[in-house]
This record gives sequence, structure tokens and C-alpha cells, in this order.
Amino acid sequence: MGTSKLRKTYHIWYNVALSDCIIGDSCVDIHNGMCIGQDVLKTKAGSRVEIGANTCIDRGSCASVTFEYFPVA
Repeated sequence: MGTSKLRKTYHIWYNVALSDCIIGDSCVDIHNGMCIGQDVLKTKAGSRVEIGANTCIDRGSCASVTFEYFPVA
């Protein structure tokens, strides 16, 4: 298993699996049953995101995966 970094996160619910990932500031909720990372390359969740229940976010095949909050103007 790899190393995960969690910054200021408000709620992490039960049955959550984190591996080789970085979770940004003010991540609102990481809901139950969620898996993030799980393989060799990094997965990065930016600031101000919410990750829904039973979501799986895996790493990319040749680069790290990054997802962030982008406000709609």
C-alpha cells in the first residue's frame, strides 16, 4: 500500500479505502464505500470537492489523475 496525504477534511465516513492519494483542503465529505488511489500512480483530489458514496477513482495508466472544484461563473 502507498502513502496517502489528507489535509483539512470535514468528514470521512465508514468503509473508505485510500491509497497513494492526496486529498486537498476543505474536502467536504468522503462518503461510505469510496475507494481512491489503489495502484501505483497518484490520485489527487483538489480543494472543496465532495466524493459520493460507492465511488471508485483509480489512477491513470500513464499519469496521475487530478480532479478539482471549478466554480461556474
